[in-house]
Amino acid sequence: MGQKCLFALFIGLMCWISSCQSPDTPTSHAAARHPASLSDSLVQVRVTAIDFLTEYIITLDCETFDPPASEATITFITDPSTLLRIQQRVAHLREDPYKVQVDTRAKAVLQYADGRTNTLCIGNGTMQKDSQPVYYDSRLRALLNL
Repeated sequence: MGQKCLFALFIGLMCWISSCQSPDTPTSHAAARHPASLSDSLVQVRVTAIDFLTEYIITLDCETFDPPASEATITFITDPSTLLRIQQRVAHLREDPYKVQVDTRAKAVLQYADGRTNTLCIGNGTMQKDSQPVYYDSRLRALLNL
């Protein structure tokens, strides 16, 4: 009985140690809450979207996505807390190895303080960042008001 308790205590201690991280690591909670510098800060997101239920004969490519003004809604996101949450979600997007093509229904251009931009294209259950397919993030879609 004593050996089983010591083994369980040892396993619990190892799990606790492996979950502890140095505050300097980029995945620490402090780093996730605040950008590394002000130049890394997201300052605006421009979202151009059409109805996700609209069907077209052809696939709408991200690079050429430019719907007519009568069909599109354009919104700007500038709220600092929303921008921070969007930036955190974008930072954690992972490449999708299956390379699914996005039939674009919304395009978000993220503008940073240092002049950089990222482009997100969102379809029904698909997403890409800067022309690279990434795993779909429904929370990010919700933050973009889609």
